[in-house]
Amino acid sequence: MTLSERIERHRAMAESYHAAYLKKQVESGATYEEWKFAPHASYWSPYFGDSMIDLETNPISVRRSATMEAATYCVTLPDWTILDFKCWSSDNGFVMQSHFG
Repeated sequence: MTLSERIERHRAMAESYHAAYLKKQVESGATYEEWKFAPHASYWSPYFGDSMIDLETNPISVRRSATMEAATYCVTLPDWTILDFKCWSSDNGFVMQSHFG
C-alpha cells in the first residue's frame, strides 16, 4: 500500500465512524465498515483513561462498545446525535474529534 493509500484508508476509517453515528445506526448495532485493524494496531479513547490498547493482545469489540454507548445516551436523550465531526489522518492512523448533543 502506498503512503497516500494508507492516509486515505485512515481517513475512510474515521469517516465511517461519523457516518454510522450521523445516520443513527450505531444504537441498533451498526459497525464501522471501514474499521479493519492491522496487526499490532493500537487504540486509544478517553473512555479508557491514559492507556493505549494493543488490539492484538487485548481485542475489543467496537460494535459492542459503540452500541452500548449509543443506546445508553438514546434512552434519556432520544434526539442525541453527532453535531460536529473533524478528523485528521496520517500514514500511521487517525485522530477524530466528535461533538455530540
